[in-house]
Amino acid sequence: MIERGKISSSQMSILMFTSITSTGILLLPSAAFQYAKRDVWIALIIGAILGFFAVFAACRLHQYFPKKTIVQYSEILLGRFVGKIIGFIYIFFVYYLNSYILREYSESLITNFLPKTPLFIVIGCMVLVCSFAVRGGVEVLGRCAQVFMPVVVLLFLLILILLIPDLDPSNIFPVMDNGMIPPLKGSLVAMIWFGEYMLISSLLPFVSDPKKGLRTGFVSVLATLLIIVTVSLIILSLFGELMGGYLFPVIVAVRYISIADFIEHVEAIIMAIWIVGAFMKITLFYYVTVLETAQWLKLSDYKPLVFPLGFLLILMCLWIYPDLQQLVEAVGIAFTAFSVFIEVSLPVLLLFLVFIRQRFQRYKGNQRHESV
Repeated sequence: MIERGKISSSQMSILMFTSITSTGILLLPSAAFQYAKRDVWIALIIGAILGFFAVFAACRLHQYFPKKTIVQYSEILLGRFVGKIIGFIYIFFVYYLNSYILREYSESLITNFLPKTPLFIVIGCMVLVCSFAVRGGVEVLGRCAQVFMPVVVLLFLLILILLIPDLDPSNIFPVMDNGMIPPLKGSLVAMIWFGEYMLISSLLPFVSDPKKGLRTGFVSVLATLLIIVTVSLIILSLFGELMGGYLFPVIVAVRYISIADFIEHVEAIIMAIWIVGAFMKITLFYYVTVLETAQWLKLSDYKPLVFPLGFLLILMCLWIYPDLQQLVEAVGIAFTAFSVFIEVSLPVLLLFLVFIRQRFQRYKGNQRHESV
C-alpha cells in the first residue's frame, strides 16, 4: 500500500473539523453575507447539508471499495480512460482550491499583521513547513490535529467570552425579511466549505476503525456548523449591516475587545488560530493532492512528489491571483458553481454507478440461478 500509516476515525474527524472551522470562521461569514445579508446564519445551516451528504457518500463508497481512494475506484466504475479523466479533474480541483486557501492565508496575514513582508516569503515558508508534515504521512496529520484542536477551540471560546459585552442581538432581526432567495444564494458559498468534507474519501482507506467514520464524520460536520454559525451571529450582533464591509470581520471584531483598559489588542489570538488552522488545512489538501497524484500515476511511493508539487503550488498561488481584489472576486458565481458542481456531482455519479453495478450483478445472479 502506498500509505502504511493509520489514523482513527476520531482523528480523521478532528482533522477535518480543525481544517475547515479555522478558515471558515475568518472568511465564510463575510462571503455568505454578500448574498444572504442578515440571514447569513440560515444560509450556513442550508449549506451544511452538503457536508452531511459528502460524509455519507464517502462512507458509502468506502463500503464497496474499502482499500481504495476516490481516484482508484473512479477507474473501476468508469473504466480506465474516463476514470483517469475524472481522477485528474478531482486532483486539479483539490490542487486549485489549495492554491486559493494558501493565497488567502498569506494575504490576510500580510494585510493584518505583516504588511512589509514579501508575499512569496509567507507562501514559501508555509509550503515548506507543510511539505515536511506531508512527507510524515497521514499519522502525522492525525496527531497534529489532536494537538492543535484544543488550542483552536479554547482560544475561540476566549474570544467569544470577551466580545459578549459589546453585542447587540437586535442587529440579527428581522429574519428572512426578503424571503428565502438570499439565504439560498448564500448557502451556495457555504457549500464550498462544507463540501470539502468529500476529502475524507481519500482518508478512509487509512482509518483503523472505518465503521465509525459515518458517525464521527457527522459529529465533525455538526461541530463545524455550530462554531461557524455562532461566529456569524456574534459578528452580526456586533456590526449589523456593516458586517459586509469587512473582508475579515472576525479580526475587526477582536479589535473591539477592551476590558478595564487592560485586556486589549488581542489580535494575536486570531493570528494563532488562523496560522494553526491554515497549516492544518493546507497540509490536508496538499497531502490529498500528492497521494492521489501518486495513485493516478500508479507510483509505489508518494514522497518523491511532495517537493515538486509544493514548488508548483507556490507558482500557481502567485500566478492565478495577481492581487487581493481579484482573490476576493474569485469567490463569485462561476467559482462557486464549479466548486459545488464538483463536490455534488462527483459523489452522486459514483454512487449512481455503484447502484447500477449492484443491480446488474443481482440480475446476472438471478439469471444463473434460473438457468440451473
